[in-house]
Amino acid sequence: MIIAKNLANLRKQAKMTQQELAEKLNYTDKAVSKWERGEALPDILVLKQLADMYGVKVDDFLHEHEQPVVQQTPVYRKRRIANRLLIALLSAGLVWLVATVVVVFTLLFKPNFTEIFLAYLVAVPVTAIVLLVFNALWGKMYVSAILISVIVWSVCCTIDVLIGVPNSGLLYLIGGVLQLLVVLWYLLQYIRKKMH
Repeated sequence: MIIAKNLANLRKQAKMTQQELAEKLNYTDKAVSKWERGEALPDILVLKQLADMYGVKVDDFLHEHEQPVVQQTPVYRKRRIANRLLIALLSAGLVWLVATVVVVFTLLFKPNFTEIFLAYLVAVPVTAIVLLVFNALWGKMYVSAILISVIVWSVCCTIDVLIGVPNSGLLYLIGGVLQLLVVLWYLLQYIRKKMH
């Protein structure tokens, strides 16, 4: 019955009828119906073909899953990635919305304030920090390295512009050392991952 349940769930997740699946496998829809009711089992070659079609392992048909096996399919994974990307981009967009609100209200009450563009300059590292948080939860290691680099250089630039003192360009020396550390951290993580 476990195999039958998993077969039915995966077919439904793939948005196929029993007839459509049967045609892909060169079987009858009656055979597919029997498999899904637990009255018969497909042979191992058919299970392998089904596993390849759904993007799962043959072993996934044999066990009950805490999360439905349908959540492991390529269709589900693509939706999950799209949803996560949307959440991260909307969060980053909120940072720019806040910066724009600050600019608008500042210009409304202090129209002669010429350095209001700094709100957008500060938004760059804040956006990178927001994206880094989401990437740490869901993303790839190399994207984290890129975002950390953006944070390092945008913070250096922001501080340089905000304080505007002589020799403030020396901040970029700190940024260079931090960038080197980011590259070394990424390489270490990459090597560790390859060793496992």
